[in-house]
Amino acid sequence: MKITKRQLRKLINETIFAGGPTVDDPNAKGVTFDMANQNPPLYRKQRDRDEEIRKTADPRIVAMLDSDNPEDQEMGRTMASTFDGKPEAYEMLTPEEQQAQSLYDEFDYDLFPPEGGRLHDTEDGRLQRSYAPEIQQIKDSMKKRLEAAVEKGINSYDELFSIAHTTPGYDNLRTHLRTLPSAEQRGVTGLHGDRFADDQLMNMPGQLIDMYMSDDNPHY
Repeated sequence: MKITKRQLRKLINETIFAGGPTVDDPNAKGVTFDMANQNPPLYRKQRDRDEEIRKTADPRIVAMLDSDNPEDQEMGRTMASTFDGKPEAYEMLTPEEQQAQSLYDEFDYDLFPPEGGRLHDTEDGRLQRSYAPEIQQIKDSMKKRLEAAVEKGINSYDELFSIAHTTPGYDNLRTHLRTLPSAEQRGVTGLHGDRFADDQLMNMPGQLIDMYMSDDNPHY
């Protein structure tokens, strides 16, 4: 089975990236990126940084930035940051934005690249889709929620399970995986390339709770 770029982009665009608590802001409600309707997180920061470089950098660096060669453009940005000491645009992304950006970056290449390029298709042509970035992001958020709860003295398994289960994006991603057409489900992978992505999500709350209260958990 062959799939066009347009069809692949449609599948990718269904992804909703849900943010949540971070180390710097454990009470954050989360930021959601809708890949179907939003530019990549890097878009605005890169645009603003490029405009700053054009106004302040050496003309030779500006010429590289305005080149049609992507490698020259990146070299110009790196040189500008080296001289003015300011971070490059990617370095200004929050951890959640970096994870979301990685999803955009992963598919920013030709569907059928030259030999040695990356493919998301098996030998028989089935589309492969790794949900590892989304699962890892939800896992990180869930851990932060549980850590904050334990620090507040919450030690009830049921209460901790409820806190874990209400992590932003958790239910949405599980529902998304369970309702994929069977042809797409066969190409889904989770963390570490595991073929049972939904099982990883289903077991996640209990496994993380075990980390914090293994002595009191009757399910351990």
